Amino acid sequence: MGEAGRRPVGDGVHLARKIKAFAEWVELAALRRVEDITELAMALTEPEQTVARRKEAATVLDTLPRLAELLRRGELDFRRLDAVRERVQHLSPDLVAQVEDALVGVAAGLNRTQLCRKTTALVAHADPDGYETRCRKATKDRRVEFAPLPDGMAKLTWILPAAEAHLVFQQLCKDAKALPPTIAPPTRNGPMPYSTGCGARPGTGTSEPSSPSPWKP
Repeated sequence: MGEAGRRPVGDGVHLARKIKAFAEWVELAALRRVEDITELAMALTEPEQTVARRKEAATVLDTLPRLAELLRRGELDFRRLDAVRERVQHLSPDLVAQVEDALVGVAAGLNRTQLCRKTTALVAHADPDGYETRCRKATKDRRVEFAPLPDGMAKLTWILPAAEAHLVFQQLCKDAKALPPTIAPPTRNGPMPYSTGCGARPGTGTSEPSSPSPWKP
């Protein structure tokens, strides 16, 4: 596909994402007015907990109104907006406004990882004592989880302090790359070259619910 052919496709994807962001804003605005989430969950054929989490996320329209306006205009997607909400939810309204002041002009140009890092730094600067307290509390929740997957695979996840998690990630990558290619499991179309996926940054994995066997140190 030539340059002229790629441009309309790219424009179409960009427009679709802006429409999706606006639709998510509309959904949040509607959820904010819902009182009976049980009835709504039945109508949507979704678990009640899923709807409850989404309704909780709708509070972002009140707590971060200027960033929420970026969502309405299609300049910021819901995942990035919700990541900010999760990180400021323990702050007072004045401190939330302070963090939002620093983000509103740059959030649209940052990817999710960059926005998370910047928000965390702003929260730590705005409320250093509270941030340290939450870090100590979160450390108690560290754990490693193992869950079986189809086709002889397994899913290993961990929740650790960021510095320790990065060290674990690097060591696992080193060990995985040292494994011989012959241990790679076959696929439907034949053998598949071994790949560790370690070229990605730590923290880019999914957080899908599973049936884990938690281990807490």
